[in-house]
Amino acid sequence: MKETGIIFNAEMVRAIPDGRKTKTRRIINPQPEFRPHGSWHWGYPDRRRIPNGPRGVSGGCKTSFAEMVIEYCPYSIGDLLYVKETHVLTNHGDPVFRADFRDRRGNYWSSIACDPAGVKWHSAMLMPKRVARLWLEITHVRVERVQDIDNNDALAEGTPDIRTIENNFDMRDCFRAIWDSIYAKPRPVKTKGVVTHYVSYPWEAATETRTHRGKPWYVYGNPWVFAYTFRLQSKESKP
Repeated sequence: MKETGIIFNAEMVRAIPDGRKTKTRRIINPQPEFRPHGSWHWGYPDRRRIPNGPRGVSGGCKTSFAEMVIEYCPYSIGDLLYVKETHVLTNHGDPVFRADFRDRRGNYWSSIACDPAGVKWHSAMLMPKRVARLWLEITHVRVERVQDIDNNDALAEGTPDIRTIENNFDMRDCFRAIWDSIYAKPRPVKTKGVVTHYVSYPWEAATETRTHRGKPWYVYGNPWVFAYTFRLQSKESKP
């Protein structure tokens, strides 16, 4: 068992204690490739080998591939994850979390641009472990394509349930919109501080190379993901 941090945005932070979020999907990086001669290859675009990982595995069976990838999964069953949030520390070192902010009507702030003037938020990446208020225990891990998600899992991802507004609404469509708002945009990849290329992981099953700002843009559509199930630790059981 290990303890490590995991980042969630404000909306997902609020969904966890409410019991609306018990699952999360994270990109497998680098993405695996299935070669025509019948083997899975798992390596970086420049063909560097994954640390402590195989360059490929024989056979094209998805189950065998999934078992191989899970062996190198960053989080394992039983691991404890502390949630890292956008925050600010007071002069006494106490945390104030952006997920808790509401406007005069009692609604949560929709964007940082709406926040009170003068508040300088710290990135969730910089949140110290000692101020974490949410601890999660991993209870299940599997490997799948992002499009393999069903309606129940989409709801367990914290996706807003609007089926009461529109009967038979496909929760996958709502999850898809959220996914693309995060992962479909080109993200810069740097080497020694210099952007070498861009990557994105959209819902649509398109794998191709584009150009963005004069650099290669690698698109990995319908990407492979680690699908984690977790449970919130009680105040008595968390570290």
